[in-house]
Amino acid sequence: MAEATANTPFLPGSVYPVGIDKIHIGSTREQVAEAFPNAKWTEDDYVSVQFNHTLFSSAAYYFSGDKKKRYVSSILFFFGSKSPLTTDAIKNRFSILFGPPAATSRRGENWWRATPREVIVMDVPGTYSVRLGSYVPYWASTNH
Repeated sequence: MAEATANTPFLPGSVYPVGIDKIHIGSTREQVAEAFPNAKWTEDDYVSVQFNHTLFSSAAYYFSGDKKKRYVSSILFFFGSKSPLTTDAIKNRFSILFGPPAATSRRGENWWRATPREVIVMDVPGTYSVRLGSYVPYWASTNH
């Protein structure tokens, strides 16, 4: 398995960090439970997972769908406290992979349409999220 580094935090063309890329947008609740058997589930139907990862310390997986068929609709990744990554470095990496971020109406907030199924949002320092492709941040310009 490839190891994530500050220079190569993602698989080529992917929004998911190397080494913690098993679960994607659209994965089922059951797939998440199988991938992370020791994860902590909440009553709000999201799960928080701690990683022993070079760059990212944890992630929160959020679910949508009806009660019988829940699926991942958003993943929030947290940079590790000792990670050499910075918010600007990740922003630059996403810009290389997916082009410049879409215009926003608020300073310091960026988003990219990575694939028809995935949108990347950076609106809190030290984190980034991958969301279902139909999502458009409320603060985003209507030009994109």
